[in-house]
Amino acid sequence: MVSLHIACALIAECDYFLTTDDHILKRTELFVALIQREPFDYTKWREGLDKDLTIDMISRKAMQLRK
Repeated sequence: MVSLHIACALIAECDYFLTTDDHILKRTELFVALIQREPFDYTKWREGLDKDLTIDMISRKAMQLRK
């Protein structure tokens, strides 16, 4: 339910979000950061990879994008 309240405020483009809920206060910054990330198109990214790469190699390349 917490995520729903935050998502509604973001979709409505609210200038302020008031709460006294400690759980919301602790999680809001993380939640906002997650939903505002640039979109990642896995299919497009995967097309540029060598087909002989192992799962570990693909994972390392993907992690480099997160930095």
